[in-house]
Amino acid sequence: MSDAIIPAVAVTGADAVPSPSLDQVREYIRASKAANTLRGYQSDWRTFCQWCEAHGLCPVPALPESVAAFIAECASTLKVGSVQRRLNAIAEAHKAVGLESPTHSPIVANTMKGIRRTKGVAPA
Repeated sequence: MSDAIIPAVAVTGADAVPSPSLDQVREYIRASKAANTLRGYQSDWRTFCQWCEAHGLCPVPALPESVAAFIAECASTLKVGSVQRRLNAIAEAHKAVGLESPTHSPIVANTMKGIRRTKGVAPA
């Protein structure tokens, strides 16, 4: 993800980690996902932020109900895999700033399960 989603690690004091080591950490975090995945996440995150703004909601931390409503709306025009990637982008953005992801809540999980079942890709 971009530096906007990858947190800047800032530690001060006598026990501070040397800056070159933190630069390495950031590089490995960037390398943990394929470039195309990161581009997709960035686009999906922007879409979620725009959706939140249009509905007067805060994207971080996002409420599980907001995320469920967002993916329900997305499901009307996107394939299941694309909806799942949007969920993954939301989860990654929350993890990047040290917050628990709203995507793991029961309302979001059950909404996604219903989307899979309705769209015909639920596990047999």
